Amino acid sequence: MIYSCPRRLARVFALAALCAGNAHAAIVLTLDSVTPFGAYFDYHYSITASSTDLITAGTDQGYVTLDGIPGLITVEAQTGWQASGGASSADPTLEDVTFTYNGPGNLAPPSTALSIGLIRSSYGNASLGTYAWGDLGPDPIYQNSYIPQSGLGQVSIPSVSANGGGGGTVPEPGTLALLGVGLAGLAAMRRREQ
Repeated sequence: MIYSCPRRLARVFALAALCAGNAHAAIVLTLDSVTPFGAYFDYHYSITASSTDLITAGTDQGYVTLDGIPGLITVEAQTGWQASGGASSADPTLEDVTFTYNGPGNLAPPSTALSIGLIRSSYGNASLGTYAWGDLGPDPIYQNSYIPQSGLGQVSIPSVSANGGGGGTVPEPGTLALLGVGLAGLAAMRRREQ
């Protein structure tokens, strides 16, 4: 059945666009370069963050975790950051890697990319993978206060083959919000038509 409800669809898409516009990654993780290191490959990462956010030391509100790194050899963190690895919850044969801020005091987000460290892998190909992030964002109710926030993003990670195979991928939060609102709107329109 084809629906011809342009005003209803326009409202659904307007609401979906509004929700998608509010979903954003406050910490954006970027793969800066992949360089050979003997028989291995070093994946160098940096972050940028929203200018209104705060990254805190000694808590879980200043981190990025890359999911499912194949061929992990070692992890090195820049000064002010700590790197750790552990079995992936999605695939126990792979390891997750977490970079946590542990520098002195709080870190105001830099206006340019800030290097956080590298991942050394036995694989030199890259494919999209998932990362989780956490920091503090402005409290919408209390002025000059912060609240914990977190989310997901995508970044290139080591891959078993040139066609992918390393780490999992998930849609961006804005895409999920758009899909959810669109499906809810279509379901409501279908109920009204019946």
